[in-house]
Amino acid sequence: MVVRVPLTATFAHDLAAMREHAERAEGAVVVYLCNPNNPTATLTDCRGIASWIRDAPERVFFVVDEAYFDFVEDPGYWSFERTALAQPNVLVVRTFSKIFGMAGLRAGYAIGHADTIARLDGYITQITPNHLAQVAAIASLKDPDLIPRGRASNIRARRILLDALDELGLEYLPSHANFVMHRVPGDLRTYQRRMREREALAGRAFPPMLSYNRVSIGLPAEMEEFMGILRDFRKQGWV
Repeated sequence: MVVRVPLTATFAHDLAAMREHAERAEGAVVVYLCNPNNPTATLTDCRGIASWIRDAPERVFFVVDEAYFDFVEDPGYWSFERTALAQPNVLVVRTFSKIFGMAGLRAGYAIGHADTIARLDGYITQITPNHLAQVAAIASLKDPDLIPRGRASNIRARRILLDALDELGLEYLPSHANFVMHRVPGDLRTYQRRMREREALAGRAFPPMLSYNRVSIGLPAEMEEFMGILRDFRKQGWV
């Protein structure tokens, strides 16, 4: 059985509600936490997560999705890599699709206790990353400048986007990732169509947030071009 728990008013995981569901459940429980979260790019307090992990019985297994952790600048945030290496009931999962820019190659990895990884080995299928993905992933890990360069570019491009959204008075959620959720006045499908007509692809709908658009952050020059389109939309009275 899958139990979906809505985010809090600040778009963080509702740890109290999730914990209540886990404690009421019988048998093994898997808790999924995406931090920073997708599609909101918001953070959940790491202290609250750590406290729950510390108090939880072994039957509660935590999967912490850190796909976007490289982008976080908040000093109160930390990775649960060390916890996963020390405790069999915690697994950290990451991807090469984000800061490494390898979305099309579909490569990722998990960090966990030796016993946990050994258990997971029994579920491995023949559908593994292809040779190109493996070579690219290993090469990217050996490049010490790749992550700092990507992080710096994301910071510059995100600042361009947020400054323009402020200029236009468009509400947005605080972003700790490489995308931003901003409010779209009017019909989202109409907005998406108009963006396509300008050869820009607006983000897909994320119910129930149907009045928001999720913008992936590209290079600074690309964000300047995108914001030029939004400014034109404002002149037309569309946003």
